[in-house]
Amino acid sequence: ASMSEGWFWATPEWQRYVAVKGGAPDVHTGAANLIVRLGPEPEMWARIRHGHQADIRAAQHRGMRVERSSSSGDFVIYERLHRGSAELPRDQRTYDLMWAFLNDGRARLYLAYEERWIGTALFFVYEKGSYYASVARNANNPRGTGHLLLWTAMRDLAREGYEWMDLGPVGAVTEKEESIEHFKRGFGAEAVADWRWELHV
Repeated sequence: ASMSEGWFWATPEWQRYVAVKGGAPDVHTGAANLIVRLGPEPEMWARIRHGHQADIRAAQHRGMRVERSSSSGDFVIYERLHRGSAELPRDQRTYDLMWAFLNDGRARLYLAYEERWIGTALFFVYEKGSYYASVARNANNPRGTGHLLLWTAMRDLAREGYEWMDLGPVGAVTEKEESIEHFKRGFGAEAVADWRWELHV
């Protein structure tokens, strides 16, 4: 079987979004993608880099909280933060499609709060997998914002029964991309070339 079978990035729904946003249909794929195994919390935690664990604990100690929501009001927070952090302007239709995914249960939205709403992360869910779609954060966020967002999503999606989280393609080119890839690998992500992976064996 090819990578395109049963993979969210190959579905007509995602390709419609890409057509609105602009870009190739495989913008979230590469020769291999970074995949995090979801499962029992102790096993997931043990695979996380120690520095990431420290950042998660620091955020929790300060009182940062992360909530999951599917309300239109909270989606407005995501959209506002995303517009503020996006390098290029987005067509409103892309946000409308994201909201449609969230509203009909095909996406999960997480919001981080520490005195104010400071960050959000959006994931698609499809068959047995979850897919890291978008993150939006304020500039100069406190330590551990992205770490606690992703860790909370991992725990929540594992409890729902999803078996993996796709964090996007391997193959960083710029310094910024290298930093993002290093961050993702810190959650125990492995480069996987076949979407079916051993979880389906």
